[in-house]
Amino acid sequence: MTKIGVCAFANCGSLTAVTIPESVTSIDESAFTVCSSLTEVHLPDSLKILGSEAFSLCSSLKEVTIPAGVTSVGKRPFVHCTALSAIHVEPDNAKYTSQDGMLFDKDMTLLLQYPAGSTTERYTVPESVTEIYDSAFGDAAALIEIVFPNKHCKINYDYPYTIPESATMIGWSGSYAHGFAVRQERNFIDMEMLAKIQPGDINDDGAFNVSDVVLLQKWLLAVPDTQLENWRAANFCDDVRLDVFDLCLMKRALILQGEEEKLGSRT
Repeated sequence: MTKIGVCAFANCGSLTAVTIPESVTSIDESAFTVCSSLTEVHLPDSLKILGSEAFSLCSSLKEVTIPAGVTSVGKRPFVHCTALSAIHVEPDNAKYTSQDGMLFDKDMTLLLQYPAGSTTERYTVPESVTEIYDSAFGDAAALIEIVFPNKHCKINYDYPYTIPESATMIGWSGSYAHGFAVRQERNFIDMEMLAKIQPGDINDDGAFNVSDVVLLQKWLLAVPDTQLENWRAANFCDDVRLDVFDLCLMKRALILQGEEEKLGSRT
């Protein structure tokens, strides 16, 4: 046996683990689609071709390793695999690689698949990436923000499932990411505007002072009618949430600012 055909094991709900024989060189499109109980897949060193959506909708699959000999991976090979936390690639593979569990081509110019089960909340696409496959980030429920530093990175405007609806896109005005956000009505933040945010100025009055610290403290305590005009200005931990750690760093920054102002007044 050298090939596993199209939909060969589709809808095998009782299949929990599979080891592909070493003779197999090709796994065709949707070969294992909707194997909802499948948790383990062992791909052979002989494998050359992994077809489109080969393991789509395998909602229990947790990790997978692509062998060194694979030379062709179709689109959306692990789409809707909601438990998949990482996609690994053997280091000797000449065509593909993985970084932080994400699947790329070897030069990291193409992002093929982001594992939907990853718990990462903020992901920055490598600047080397110039194209993102359709549905690459689909089902990544934990993602709150995706940053696109390369304004020339292509995203298919007409394929809404590429980016989760819950994720805010951060990129450059006029970029493909911006175009996608406009077409698909996603939240979008211009990186140029983001760079202009004054750290600490959460009431957006143009100055960072004790009133900002008091406002954040009230917000963290859930005081009624407390609103932050610019929550990102308080994101001192540089993540996607505000908590007491940001408050501590904010207080420290205000103290340092006061000390610098005193030193400046003495000179």
